[in-house]
Amino acid sequence: MPHAGRPACVSDGTACAGQCDGVSATACAYPGSSTTCRVETCADGTTTLAAQCDGTGLCPPEISSSCGGYACSGTSCALSCGGDSDCASGVPCETGLCRPVNAFLDESIQVSGFGLRGCAVAADGSTSAGFLLLALSGLAVILRRRSRASIQN
Repeated sequence: MPHAGRPACVSDGTACAGQCDGVSATACAYPGSSTTCRVETCADGTTTLAAQCDGTGLCPPEISSSCGGYACSGTSCALSCGGDSDCASGVPCETGLCRPVNAFLDESIQVSGFGLRGCAVAADGSTSAGFLLLALSGLAVILRRRSRASIQN
């Protein structure tokens, strides 16, 4: 409890709380940046970075980010996979990388304008969704041209 009308030291409930140090009767002592107020954590595919006190009695706001297609590995996101359990739920591990099954374009397919620079074939022999979409678009253009030609004749 503060004495002689002095306000209470700032505290956010973390290790950064200020306190009377017995040296100054009018000021609070606050831990500096060498004091950790939050450890790095990872849960449910989201990692939260560690933080140090800011010297004013506060721990900085949380900085969190998604692990993307990867699962947590200890207190951080996995960076590669050895099996599907290293990836987020429903995301398979393929050649050491977690790759979403329903990605619109596979990394090996690149569409530039109307040109296709490559195509991929899935393990089951089917073509990727991007290639299929391009093929259907081409078919629609051909059918539209034939329809116009028959109307003009």
